[in-house]
Parts: sequence; structure tokens; C-alpha cells
Amino acid sequence: MTNWQDLLIGSLFPAVPTPLKNDGTPDFDALEIFAHWLVHEQVDGVAAWTEVDNIASLPIEDRIRILEIWRIALGDGFTLVTAVSDLETAKKAVELSDFLLLSCSKDAGESIIERCKQFIDLGRPVLLDYWSESPDRNPFDLDTLNKLLDIPEVAGIRLCFKDQFIQLQDLVTHILLKHPQKVILTGTDRMYGYSLYRGCHGALTGLGCIFPDFQRELIDSWFMRETTLFLEMSRKVDHIAEALSADSLSNYRQRLLAGLAYLGKIPSQPDQLSPVDKVLVTATLDVLGAPADVKS
Repeated sequence: MTNWQDLLIGSLFPAVPTPLKNDGTPDFDALEIFAHWLVHEQVDGVAAWTEVDNIASLPIEDRIRILEIWRIALGDGFTLVTAVSDLETAKKAVELSDFLLLSCSKDAGESIIERCKQFIDLGRPVLLDYWSESPDRNPFDLDTLNKLLDIPEVAGIRLCFKDQFIQLQDLVTHILLKHPQKVILTGTDRMYGYSLYRGCHGALTGLGCIFPDFQRELIDSWFMRETTLFLEMSRKVDHIAEALSADSLSNYRQRLLAGLAYLGKIPSQPDQLSPVDKVLVTATLDVLGAPADVKS
């Protein structure tokens, strides 16, 4: 049986958005430039089609084109994680992907186990995507989680909590005790460093696109037990997380795209942020050292 921790411990997978043209359609040329830049940073791969990438309304041909761009940029040395929720879409994505991130809706119940096995039959390992906006809105109960993590081809789980640090503590502890061979990735921007401290093995977040070198140092310093550097980088990453944090996923995406445009990694995006939100993002990046010669 594969020890997924050997492969994924210390991993950094930015959840990547797709740049947009002024008419709101995908800007594939800009995506190619963005992908070329990001894969030369200190990342282990990327996660596509996640919550930071508003692609649900796109035709499948455009969605596949997004994956193709990332697959070409990543080559064989990096990992492409693709978030999928249904079998038909998974069938179209699997050949370009290294892992399938199984997106789960609230109260998925036993049906999620069958769907997980169907994904595995496609020939790729699965990561579970555990989204929880509040303690009473979990994708599945603990018994279902245990059954999923008992499946050998389930490599691990990404934990996304809005602000429930107690639930994070309890779930990480449970997984470490009951399923010690599984990898735990944090998907929680606002508890990034704390998630590592509590037992997460790596990160898969939209935040990973902004100053990924900070997050590389944060993750590495934790596993190297360099406490002073870990605290310093945790503070910097927390500042970025606070600037990107929003009440809605739509606003979060817009802040992330605005930040990438300000850093010169993608073209200026359709202006959907309020002036206050834009200043919050750009001022934070300035304080953290956005290079003056690349800011748009």
C-alpha cells in the first residue's frame, strides 16, 4: 500500500484561479503566462477547478483547456490535483490529472462512498475535500469519513473550515489517531500556520498563489522545527489571508485575482471589487514587499 505521507508531506498546492478577459470569458493566453510563472516558484503542483476557479458555467471544452494548460506547464515533475464532484466530469479530467479531489456537498451520506470508489476505478488516487462553514454544516458524518479513509486509494483529505478552530483540532486529532497513514492538507487560509501546528502535512489553498515563497518557508520551517522563522512566516501569511478573506467565495476570487494582477502575474481583471477591498489587498501586498517594478 502506498504511504501517501511519503509523497505529500510538506506539499504546497496553490488552488489556482483562471484569469478573465473584460467580457468575463477565460483568458487562456494570460493563464499560460501565469502557469509558467507559478510552476517556477517553490510549489509542488497546483489544484485546478477548485472553489477559487469559477468555472461551473463554462463549457466542458473550456474547462478541459484549463487543465491542458496546467498539465503542459507542470510537465512530469509536478502534481496536478483536479477538483471534481460527478463521475462524468471526472472521466473527462482523469487523463490530465494526478489526483482527483472529491468535492462533497452537505450531507452527502453513504452515496459519497460509492462515488469515491467510482473515481478510484478511473485509475487515480483520491483526496477528499472536507468543506465546513459551520459545525452543523459538514459534508458527511464521522462514520462515513472513517469508511472513506479506510479505502487504500484515498490518499487523504483537505480540511476547509471558515473559523471553527475547535472542529479543526478534533478532526485532525481523529485522523492522526485512526488513519495515521493518510495525508492531511489544510485548505484554511485563516488558520494556515496553526493548521500545520495541529498536524496538517501540507497546504492546498488559493492563498498559495500569492507570495508562494512565503508559504514554502512557512511549511519548511515547521517541519525543520525552525521556530523563529515559522512564527515570522506565519505572521506574514496571516496578513495575506486577512486581506483575501471575504464573506463570499465570489468576493474571495475577486480579491485573489486582483492581488495577482497587482503583482503583475496576470493582466488587470474586470473591476468588480469595491475601492475599499482593492486598497486592502494592494496595501497589504505593498507592506509585504510587492516589487515596485511589477505592480500593475
